Amino acid sequence: MTSLLHENMGRALQFDLLQRKLSWGGFTVQIQTFVDVVETNLFLGSMSGILGLAWPGVVSTGPATKPFWLTVSDAGEMDTKEFGVYLARSTSEADEDANGDVFILRSVNETIYTGNIEFLHLTTYPGFTGGKTLWQLDIANLNVNGKSINIPTGKPSFIAAIDTGTSFIGGASSFIKEFYALIPNSKHLSDLTLQGFYRFPCKSQLDVSIKFAGGTEA
Repeated sequence: MTSLLHENMGRALQFDLLQRKLSWGGFTVQIQTFVDVVETNLFLGSMSGILGLAWPGVVSTGPATKPFWLTVSDAGEMDTKEFGVYLARSTSEADEDANGDVFILRSVNETIYTGNIEFLHLTTYPGFTGGKTLWQLDIANLNVNGKSINIPTGKPSFIAAIDTGTSFIGGASSFIKEFYALIPNSKHLSDLTLQGFYRFPCKSQLDVSIKFAGGTEA
């Protein structure tokens, strides 16, 4: 049966929910539930699909549908329960295909990051996100161009939901206003279709760091 899933900004997809033996990147899962896209205007360029990295509680097809990475982990195929994501900046579709982002399951690539890796407990707030859904951490401090924004912990408004499928940085309006006030020549957009958004010159030099509650690195 084909279902329709609506997304924001007028985008949607039609899909069939399938169960198959699935092999990817050296891993094999005997029964993996996944979405087979029938028709969509959700993807741009040569993208062939999306590999979800969130927890089952946020899966659009229901909490009983495990994402591939969790199925692999539960099957005991990950001797090291780590994964790494490297985000690249591309100037064209051809460059994106040749030198795009990197996702590594079961390890990390030490050549593409600096500093130390810290292991922190995820934050959950019942009633706010329905429990464990996204990779959520409390934010302790945000530093922009050498100036600090102190953030109280323990409030849902100050949780960082780390989502590789999101292209925006969002938050409470007062917090976002203070953030952009530290970026020279930034401007709040008043257009009805862009309310809540800001812009700043492309030539701006930004130094931004985030410290999570319980961590020592920023």
